[in-house]
Amino acid sequence: MQTVRASSSFFLLAACVLSLSSCYYDVEEELYPSTSCDLTDTKFATTVDPIISTNCAVPGCHVPGGTSPDLTTYANIKTNVDNGSIQQRALIDKDMPTSAPLSACDQAKLRAWIDNGANNNRSMNKRILIILITLAVVAGAIYGYREWNRGLEQANEVKAEVALTAEELFKAYTSDEAGANQKFTDKVVQVSGTVREVTGGNGSPVNVLLETGDPLGAVVCEFAADMTIELKSGAMATVKGFCTGYNLDVLLQRCAIVE
Repeated sequence: MQTVRASSSFFLLAACVLSLSSCYYDVEEELYPSTSCDLTDTKFATTVDPIISTNCAVPGCHVPGGTSPDLTTYANIKTNVDNGSIQQRALIDKDMPTSAPLSACDQAKLRAWIDNGANNNRSMNKRILIILITLAVVAGAIYGYREWNRGLEQANEVKAEVALTAEELFKAYTSDEAGANQKFTDKVVQVSGTVREVTGGNGSPVNVLLETGDPLGAVVCEFAADMTIELKSGAMATVKGFCTGYNLDVLLQRCAIVE
């Protein structure tokens, strides 16, 4: 009889132990955190935002129209860091997210980011990137402008390849534009004639229009904006410039007065 009682007691004790052990559980990641968790570069954009958006700011939870607070923006996340609610829920009580606590590594990353000031690294990086791109574009534009101007010869530096009157040049284009293009276009041409009018200036190129015998057409001689042109209507002038072709008028660019 005593043997039976002893056996019964033993089995009862074993059952209690098994029952207690079956009620106890641990999260393996919390007991044995991974040694591969990298905390050297915990930034909002690359570390914290993905953790929040994957575990907290999900449909029906901490999103606009869902459970308060809204954690879809840095400003809202920072507010809830400053008031301590994120630390309390995610790192102390560990009841956020409600499905299961964050992994030990994610908790460590979140804590490291908070300890480092909870800065919005994404905005700073984006701002720096925009500044760098802007500076690169401005520098490229300045370089291109300088190279363009340096690469363009001015007519005063080059000897004219052909000399004729403004009327002769205009008639050459109106009678045979293709032939005139072959003969004059992209060459330094020297023309003489009567000044019809002078236009432009005040920061824009100065145009001296020479008479051609046709009231609807002229030889337009374009001078740089910084040049002072003292020619008046009715005066005789001799000009040389790079001929660029015909479009109702014959155009000479980068011109210079021939004394």
